[in-house]
Amino acid sequence: MTAPNKPTILVVEDELVRRDKFVHYFGEYIRQEGNPFAAIRSVRQDQFDLIFLDGDLGDARLTGWDVVCCMYGTPNLRATIVIHSMNSVLAKQMLETLTDMGARDVRLLPYSVGDFWSQATSIAEGLAS
Repeated sequence: MTAPNKPTILVVEDELVRRDKFVHYFGEYIRQEGNPFAAIRSVRQDQFDLIFLDGDLGDARLTGWDVVCCMYGTPNLRATIVIHSMNSVLAKQMLETLTDMGARDVRLLPYSVGDFWSQATSIAEGLAS
């Protein structure tokens, strides 16, 4: 369900506390995926305006990079994608892969950045206008 003038947002994050913070800042109009398998299903089946993507997803088999690879050929490459992983090596790999696949707007914004929420809400507000 989306609201008028609200971007559709996907949050791929395995930590419940962080997902709760995303709900706090962006409301009920986001989809949260806490594991890579559900995230892959979402990016293949649905279209989003804004995707927040973690790298380490608590699964030894799959990471955010695997989610990124499954975005190939989907409309989600036109979304604004914010990689919020604190794993700088994996985040860079995700950024490079998305760029190589032709993603339009990819940003690195580690969750650990002091003004993360200010920047994240600013990005979302820019899409809503």
